[in-house]
Amino acid sequence: MMRVGLYRPVHVKTERSQEIRMLLTARKFLQSKIIDAGNSLRGLLCNFGLKVGAVTRAQYEARVIFRPHHEAAQC
Repeated sequence: MMRVGLYRPVHVKTERSQEIRMLLTARKFLQSKIIDAGNSLRGLLCNFGLKVGAVTRAQYEARVIFRPHHEAAQC
């Protein structure tokens, strides 16, 4: 195969680089699922006339749990 020119050398990644890539991929997947769940929750609350508004991740839970009636806004 080498004489015909069908052989092509490839770079073999180390086991450590494969582990890092796997962890980064899993992290990106989990982050996207967290965002999807948050957006789904916002949509469900919107059906009841509640608008969460722009908040940080640290403030999100407290903002969703505590929603006084007078703060309810149209979606």
